[in-house]
Amino acid sequence: MIFKKRQRPLTVQKLEALVRRLPENHPKRPLVEKDLVKRLAGYRGEKAVDFHLMDVPNKQSLILHDLRLKASSHYFQLDTIILTQTFILLLEIKNISGTLYFDENFQQMIRTYNEKETAFPDPLLQIQRQEKQLANWLVEQHLSVLPIKSYIIISNPATIIKTSPRNYRIKDRIMHAANLPNKWANLEQMYLEEKAEWKEIKKLARSLLKKDTPLVTDVLGNYSIPISDVLTGVFCSNCLHSMMERRKGSWYCPLCLSKEKDAHLQALQDYYLLIDSSITNRQCRDFLHVSSDSIARKLLIAMNIPFSGTNKGRVYHFFEGKNDNG
Repeated sequence: MIFKKRQRPLTVQKLEALVRRLPENHPKRPLVEKDLVKRLAGYRGEKAVDFHLMDVPNKQSLILHDLRLKASSHYFQLDTIILTQTFILLLEIKNISGTLYFDENFQQMIRTYNEKETAFPDPLLQIQRQEKQLANWLVEQHLSVLPIKSYIIISNPATIIKTSPRNYRIKDRIMHAANLPNKWANLEQMYLEEKAEWKEIKKLARSLLKKDTPLVTDVLGNYSIPISDVLTGVFCSNCLHSMMERRKGSWYCPLCLSKEKDAHLQALQDYYLLIDSSITNRQCRDFLHVSSDSIARKLLIAMNIPFSGTNKGRVYHFFEGKNDNG
């Protein structure tokens, strides 16, 4: 059973908003677009693996995606964790094209793509570290400890995996996503003894979900882009960057003459992703390019978001959360 669904990463949403809101000739735009492509590739790789997870018995497991937990003073990220009554399985998902060679002598992964070699950190060291971090987290939370197993999943079926003949350690740890159901069957045969009751497994899943702390980043700060560089206004979804005008309760595009009722919602979502999690009436008017404070107030109230303060001091809060770059 899927206990926590995989969602579009917040960082991806922020990069998409930044691409929408940067001028075409902005000097940082190529870098932002390049990073967005990488992030999207990782997310699509994870979604591809989810297809093969459909063969994992739902009644015997709880699956949680994209967890960020704190063990002692450090955070660690888990792409996918599967809980059963006999073992815990961690999946670290890599969406990398080309040929991957796992070098055991120098503990690195070498990717050959378009006749170019690139070195990456050894993902086996990464997953081993995650095993230890999760084991420590379970101890800190006073939760029952189950055997922890981990795999590196290569999501691209066309990727070639290579290593030296004597490197036996990768055979049982690295695989294409299509091999996951077979490996799952092997694990069920390997771990037969129930270490915890089902109610304990559900309690563990709830604890993981409660302690999940998604990373909230300042995307403008990461690229040293001032807020003044961010394009404001309500964009036409048909003409993309064409600016819309507010007329008689709707948004009109002067270029293609299309009419939209809720075009401002995407604009305010971009404001939240790029600028702040709260907004005043004045900030709303400036960002949407509307002159009337009553129109801005109606738009914000219609969104049913919480607010604090009264009259001109009222602040609307898109998201009750905290920034944590740990």
